[in-house]
Amino acid sequence: VFLSELRVVPQPFAALVGEGFWPTESIKGMGFNWLGGTGVIDVYAPRTRVSSIWLTLMATSIGQQRMLIAHTGQSTHEVVVPISSRFIRLGPFRLVRGQARVLLRTSPGPSHYGADPRLVSVHISQLAANASPAGA
Repeated sequence: VFLSELRVVPQPFAALVGEGFWPTESIKGMGFNWLGGTGVIDVYAPRTRVSSIWLTLMATSIGQQRMLIAHTGQSTHEVVVPISSRFIRLGPFRLVRGQARVLLRTSPGPSHYGADPRLVSVHISQLAANASPAGA
């Protein structure tokens, strides 16, 4: 099992990147993860009565613009990720017993960039789960 660093927001929610993401890297103290093929984000909200959450994150596509597709068993959401950093919001995603598993993939898929041997598509940072679409 691959686990990255835990990201917590002021509300009782935690969003965790997992399988399908490369290990956390840092530029100027800002942590980020590259998405390889299909990646998993797990959201935990065990002490809340909220039924749906939104994910907010900063995303940058490498080499070309991509569509980021987020899917759960109940819903699918898409957003364009340009080659410059962009703050995006995805959702709502339904919580079941205080949890949600969101699968992320891109179109087009990952590719090699420069001399990096990894397949990568977008990198994400500032990942958070929120109870409202505005991220408040």
